[in-house]
Amino acid sequence: MRKFILTEDDKNYILSLYNSKVILSEGGGLARFFGRDADYIIRYYSDDAVRTLDNLFAKIYSNASNIVSKAEGMFIVSASGVKVPVSTIESIIRLFGEGKVQPNELIEYLPRRLADGTEFRSVLEQVFEKKGVQKIAQQGGKQLGQFRSKFLLPNCASNRYCDVKNILSAFKSKLDGVAKLWEFRPSRVKILEKSNVAGREIINVELENGTPVLFYKSSGANVASTGKKAGEWFVIPGFAENGWFFKTPETIEFTKGGIKYLTEMAEYLKENGIDSLGK
Repeated sequence: MRKFILTEDDKNYILSLYNSKVILSEGGGLARFFGRDADYIIRYYSDDAVRTLDNLFAKIYSNASNIVSKAEGMFIVSASGVKVPVSTIESIIRLFGEGKVQPNELIEYLPRRLADGTEFRSVLEQVFEKKGVQKIAQQGGKQLGQFRSKFLLPNCASNRYCDVKNILSAFKSKLDGVAKLWEFRPSRVKILEKSNVAGREIINVELENGTPVLFYKSSGANVASTGKKAGEWFVIPGFAENGWFFKTPETIEFTKGGIKYLTEMAEYLKENGIDSLGK
């Protein structure tokens, strides 16, 4: 009989699935409030975060003053008497878990305390802070391949649901030193890794000032909407969880005159390819 050897990551992943099923089958707080929809919440959070959520909603359910049922559904009652639909709370937890919103965008819509004095908003903030990022990266890595999984961006599920503002800000800061380089010299650029992702040639390079950056070769498939022609090279900060290459008008501009060094490098790569880098 053939033996299967599981890594620690594999074991932890299987264990998390088991723990999630236990929470649902035990009829805890999450299962009582959200039913089978709780499964969608659980998949995006670590075991610790799920336990915290389950305990919180079990505590809410234990005091009738915290809950009001109406024809349109169930509501949680805040300390000030405001009634918040359970469906709204479920949506916030789920959307953040999927990386489609940031906590600060919606956290203010959650009550600070409930009718019986139970702390609510602060507990949810703790859950968001310890969200299972590694769990998502692990699952995404299995689907996306080894190269893309190493460059997954935080809070970026797809081109529609992504923390574009903060990712761009961090990327611009990373490239500040590159903007100060006087000229591009191919021999000073070191290729750290190269791959082919979704039909596009891509390289991870270390520039002469030590900055690592990803360059990819455009297929020209979306030239009408983006202006990126086939064979042109562009920098990107990384990938979304669904595999999307993080490319925006701002990242395109870096190699279209925005940063002289990167523009010269992109033009060089288009004419000469990658083989002469570092030589």
